[in-house]
Amino acid sequence: NEDEDRSNELTNNIFVRNRIEMFIWTDLDQDGYIRRNEIMEAFDDADSDRDGRISLEEFMHSPNNERILDPSKMFHALDTDQDGYIKRNEFIGAFDIDSRNGRISLEEFMIAA
Repeated sequence: NEDEDRSNELTNNIFVRNRIEMFIWTDLDQDGYIRRNEIMEAFDDADSDRDGRISLEEFMHSPNNERILDPSKMFHALDTDQDGYIKRNEFIGAFDIDSRNGRISLEEFMIAA
């Protein structure tokens, strides 16, 4: 069905865009790789009250948001248990960096999705 094909294509495009934005948001030095220290720094930058979790309000005020289109969608994608907070383990887990020599490229990140 043509409508179903278009819907699937749109869903795939949104997923790809969200993954690319997540990568850009976290690649603080913009060298094309995300390292563990960047993940930790990006998390800490957004966790303004230092309680070990990021609320939607904190996330929306993150300095990294200037590089992405829709921070709200990214927040909800990272909040895997949907409790209204991104916890450190949820954030780190999104990148699967430990199994990749301490860094991950955009291509590896997209394939891992």
